[in-house]
Amino acid sequence: MSAKLIIHLSQHAIRRNDFLNEGLYGKVAQFFQAAGTQVAFTQLIEPVAPSHYAMPDFHLMHETNVSAPNVLNTGNSYLPSFWYADPIGVMAHSSITTKHFDPSEIDAKRADAFYARLYQRIVDERISKIPQPKTKIICPKGSIAVFLQGASIHVKRVQHCTEREMIDALLASRGKRPLVIKQHPNRFDFDMAVYLNDLIQQGAPIHLVDANVHDMIEAADITCAISSGVAIQSMLHGTPSVMFGKTDFHHCVETVTNLDDTATALEAALASSYDYKAFMLWLFRRHCLNINTKNFIPRLMERMADRGFDLSSLSQL
Repeated sequence: MSAKLIIHLSQHAIRRNDFLNEGLYGKVAQFFQAAGTQVAFTQLIEPVAPSHYAMPDFHLMHETNVSAPNVLNTGNSYLPSFWYADPIGVMAHSSITTKHFDPSEIDAKRADAFYARLYQRIVDERISKIPQPKTKIICPKGSIAVFLQGASIHVKRVQHCTEREMIDALLASRGKRPLVIKQHPNRFDFDMAVYLNDLIQQGAPIHLVDANVHDMIEAADITCAISSGVAIQSMLHGTPSVMFGKTDFHHCVETVTNLDDTATALEAALASSYDYKAFMLWLFRRHCLNINTKNFIPRLMERMADRGFDLSSLSQL
């Protein structure tokens, strides 16, 4: 019996009834079905047990952290059209976390060109992974832009402190910079809103905004979060970031693991000279897959084979 390709999706990954025509999963399903491979979709069951990704089939699993020879962990990366297809996980749990970034190994001309295309596509169009307000808002110059991520399993798994502790540490270490804070569009935290308003009533230099992330980054000296991909957009602006949690882009941000080091991290970020152009090429072209390129499927199949999976076991391939 030929092996099947099984795609495991959580409910939140299925955003519309025509999900077969969307993103990585639709393109993969269409290609493999046309090649004669049986493709099955199933609901992702968590916690993920080995029986959920049994041989002889190959499994694409949405936003999981599973390491097995017949599994790739898949999910949206930090920029539109770029996806993970990773052997051990996604985001802060991806294999990128442990890889060494050396800008001297990156072709500067290619990096410049790639960065310019991303800038035009992301910054000029003022877009982000999550839809943003279109109205331009003028934020305080020289601020610390803080992007809250709300309560989520991902944040809890990677945080070195709570978001409240992060804000307290930034207030104590900010110098003369005000904090411009944005709640997560999809995970509004009422308790945090009450806490922030109490701080404002006490005179804390906090500005609560529902602004486009690009307006905040453009005005800021530094951006901060637990583990937000907004740091990637900050790199496109040339604005340094300080993260208070584990990331797979730690190579070009400062990371606070001890709150007593917050002031040092802020100063280190301001003094940093990271090669964002080289990093963008390294991160997105070398380690992620662009589903809108012609070599997307061949690169995905290479990654399947790299796991040690026999592609010939999939019928007609």
